[in-house]
Amino acid sequence: MTTERDGEFTRTITFFFQKHLGHAPSAEQLAAYLVACENGMTGPEIDARLAAEPEAKAFAAKPAIAATVAPERLHVEGVGFVTESGAPWTMAFISGFRDLDRFMDGEDIEPLLTETVALGGNGRRVFGAYDFGSPQVQRLYPREHAAYYERLPEFCALYAKHGLWLEFVAFADTARSVPGQPAQVLHWVTVCDALRGCPNVLLERVNENDQHDNRVDAALAKPDGLCSSFGSNGGGQDPPGPYWDYSCLHSERRGDFALSTTTVNFAIKGWSEGTKSFIGTRRATVVNEPPGIADANVPGRRTNNPRICYQMGVGCSTWGAGGTAHSDCGVQSVLHTPIQAECVRQFLAGVKAVR
Repeated sequence: MTTERDGEFTRTITFFFQKHLGHAPSAEQLAAYLVACENGMTGPEIDARLAAEPEAKAFAAKPAIAATVAPERLHVEGVGFVTESGAPWTMAFISGFRDLDRFMDGEDIEPLLTETVALGGNGRRVFGAYDFGSPQVQRLYPREHAAYYERLPEFCALYAKHGLWLEFVAFADTARSVPGQPAQVLHWVTVCDALRGCPNVLLERVNENDQHDNRVDAALAKPDGLCSSFGSNGGGQDPPGPYWDYSCLHSERRGDFALSTTTVNFAIKGWSEGTKSFIGTRRATVVNEPPGIADANVPGRRTNNPRICYQMGVGCSTWGAGGTAHSDCGVQSVLHTPIQAECVRQFLAGVKAVR
């Protein structure tokens, strides 16, 4: 039997499996727990049952594994990223839009970071301010958190603990989350000051500046001491300028998406068609929001096909400086369902296949 709450149940089950066992449930385990949930099993009961498993006790007794690669500070040379020690670096990120929101609310986000490493990612894309249109539950207004800026280094250190970088997006839904030019300037300056000492941070000024209420009205200077991007535009639009250290493309949502990320080549080199043209960013450019991943295929918006996800990943690093696996679970900063996890894993494998 399938119910309309199966998506919610799946996320809850997966969360507790990751928490206590360090992995997602198998198809058989997921099916069994879904039946139990449909028959009334609650989250705390799943938590208690898994905590009592011998496998959970063995997992809890394992010593912490040190990060295999320390997240060094990044800079750009030509059209690629380079670490402080001179090694080439490619973005292989996962969306984690609400990571900071959950962290500020006292939630444990480390299972999300553990999952990122397990799926093959080297970082996450995080919103620093947003409003998804559900003010009671899904917004992050910096002004509503007294220690917002003071806690940013602590937040970044959690990623470093897992060997991860993060792309911190300073503004999204700006008209509501940080309204007014004076507030935007203050937020920008204070964020930059807080993040400057964090070596594992890339800074994106704004998400999709030409869409919805995202636009930043204040004139904001490129920060010193941070590898930064002026921001992104909506899907299929060229990156906005002026171009700072690196640029961000949100690629087209057409066809089956398999070739959508290859357009980063034109974003970098420029294009001309009739009376229209684009000079190109001429610098490292990432596809940090390609077409999304979901449990169900949604033409023009989402795919659930791992093969297509792999090809999107290949396009990001063949022609650009990498990309971000963008998923419904990533938007909400919850552990991935089995379908989305496999798609994310394949996207990241594609990114790394052409390094």
